[in-house]
Amino acid sequence: MWVLSRAAEHTSRQFSRQSRGSLSCQVSRNRRGAPKTAAVSVLAAAVARLVATTPSFPKISRLGTWTPGWNDAVEREKALSEAERARLLYVACTRARDHLIVPIIPEAGKRKGMLGWLAPDLPEWDEDAAEQLVDGCLLYDRRLIEDEEDAASDGDDAAARDGAAAAADDPSAQELDAAEHARASWQEDRAELLRAAGRELEVLTASSVELLWQRPLTIEVNEADGTVVSSGKGPPLPVGDAVHQVMEVIDLAAPGSIEPVVGAVCSEFGLLDRREEIQALVEQCLASPAVARAVAAEASWREVPFTIPWEDGLAVGRIDLLFVEDGRIVIVDYKTDDVAPDAIGEAVESHRSQAEVYAAAAKKTTGLPLSEVVFVFCRAAREGACRWD
Repeated sequence: MWVLSRAAEHTSRQFSRQSRGSLSCQVSRNRRGAPKTAAVSVLAAAVARLVATTPSFPKISRLGTWTPGWNDAVEREKALSEAERARLLYVACTRARDHLIVPIIPEAGKRKGMLGWLAPDLPEWDEDAAEQLVDGCLLYDRRLIEDEEDAASDGDDAAARDGAAAAADDPSAQELDAAEHARASWQEDRAELLRAAGRELEVLTASSVELLWQRPLTIEVNEADGTVVSSGKGPPLPVGDAVHQVMEVIDLAAPGSIEPVVGAVCSEFGLLDRREEIQALVEQCLASPAVARAVAAEASWREVPFTIPWEDGLAVGRIDLLFVEDGRIVIVDYKTDDVAPDAIGEAVESHRSQAEVYAAAAKKTTGLPLSEVVFVFCRAAREGACRWD
C-alpha cells in the first residue's frame, strides 16, 4: 500500500513534467461505448515514474523490486551456505572407516571449493616420497595410474596382450576358495577386535577384593545359597565413614579437642546417637603407633585417590594415610571391624588382597619402594601389617 500511495502522489505531481517522459493510456470502449481504462498499464507507468524521480526509493527491475536490506540478507545466506558446505565436508572426512582417499587433479593455485579448503593440509606430489607418509598422509604413487593409462593407449595390440595375460593369470577354483576363506577369517578377526574395543573396562574397587567370608565379624555368607547377610556384630558402614572423615580433617600432629569435629561429622552423617562411640574410635586411631610414625615422617598425605590398570580393567580406591619413611612408602588403613585382639593376624590376611592393590598403586604413582601396609584396628586398639621385602 505504501508503494501505491507514493506512486499516486508522484504521478499527480510529475505527469506535467514532460522532461521526465510522458504517460499514455490505451483507452477502449465496450459495446455500449463506455471508456475502459487499462488500469494495470497506468499503475506500472506510475511506479516507473516514481522510481525515476525518487533517489532513495528501492531500485526496481523489470520483473520486481529489491527489498531494502536485500544485499545484507544475501551475504548472510551465502555465509550460511558456506558453513553448511564446511559441515558436509567435515562429515565426509570423518566418516571414513579405514582410509580417506582424496584425489587431487587441479594444479596448485587452481584448486577451488572444498578441495581448496583441504589443499593447505595435503602434501604435494613428490616422486621421492611416493608410498610414504608425508605430514600424516600416505602419498599414493600416481605413476601407477599413469602406467595404466599408457598401457590403455597402446591400441588393440595392447588390449590383446592384456587379455592374454589376464587369461593366463586367472586363479583356479582352489585359489578362489582360499582367498574367500582368508577374507572371511579377516572379517571375523576384525569384528572381534571391534567388539573387544567396544567393551567397557571392568572397574575394581580396592576394598571390594577381600573375600566376603574372610571379613571378620562384619558380614557372613549363608553357605546354603551364598546369600550375604549381616551378622549384627560389626559396625554399620556409616560409622566407618564417619571415623575416616574425622581422621581426614583433624590435625594429626596436634589434634587438640576433637569433640567439635566429631560432633559436626556425626551431625552430617546422622549419627549423633553414636557420637561417643565414634569419638572413642578416633582416639584409638590417633593413639596408634602408625599415626605417630606418619606425624614424624618426612612427608605424608591423607585420603589419596588412585586409578591404575589392573588385570583386564581398572582398580580404583582411596588410601587413608600414606607417608615416606626412610625412603620407602608406608600405607595406613583404618579398620572399624569388631576384631578380637587375638584374631588380628587372621584379620590382616583377610585384607591382604586390598593391601596388594594399595601397594601396586603406591609403587606406580610414586616410583618408591613399598615398606608395608598397616591396618589399624581401632576397636581392638591393635594394628597389623602386610610387609614386602
